[in-house]
Amino acid sequence: MKRLVLLFALCFVGGFVWGCRSQADPPAPAAPSVASIKARREKIAALLKEDAAEVAALNKELASLNAALKLEPFSAGAGKPGPAGPPGPQGPIGPQGPKGDKGDKGDPGGPVVPPDAFQAAMQAAYTADIGADKASSLAVLWALYNTFAMNPPTGLATNQDALNWLKAKIEADPLNPADKRLKATELVGVRKAIGAELSATMGTPATKPLDGVRFATELSKIADGLKGVR
Repeated sequence: MKRLVLLFALCFVGGFVWGCRSQADPPAPAAPSVASIKARREKIAALLKEDAAEVAALNKELASLNAALKLEPFSAGAGKPGPAGPPGPQGPIGPQGPKGDKGDKGDPGGPVVPPDAFQAAMQAAYTADIGADKASSLAVLWALYNTFAMNPPTGLATNQDALNWLKAKIEADPLNPADKRLKATELVGVRKAIGAELSATMGTPATKPLDGVRFATELSKIADGLKGVR
């Protein structure tokens, strides 16, 4: 009797253990069949074929759009083109072409101002001058008159005093080689034009009392005129 009870207990425990193992370890799935593998492969190939056809159609459409916009083609995997960069530096400007015979000048919109006679006289005298150093002499003469215009002299009584003062300030000392002012033989024609302007403006005779305000105005006019001589 004891043996039967023991055998029954062992069978009960063994069955319980086997049942637990069967629940913890499910059976492995069955291997796919050859037919199912072929079916899956054909489905994947069909999907890839459809994608390839769609990509080809998109590339064709993209090529036509690029041609319309005159853009460089790019592949579908390269990404979209970025925004346009800033404009490059401007190249050198070429020489100006010749003007036409007619229609190249517009209406200035006001009365035509005649050329200044004094300016024209100084320019003509400078052009006729044959001195080799006339350009440097002109620069010296302009610098002197520009200084006179900024600091007009005082204490001069007559027109002759003003002329004597100008000569002493403009002409170099012949006994001093280092004196950089004008020699008596330099720009004679230009200086004669200036003298004629002063006589016409300041009046005669030379003993006439000097008008200091008018003389200062003339000095500025002479400096401006010399600046425009070429």
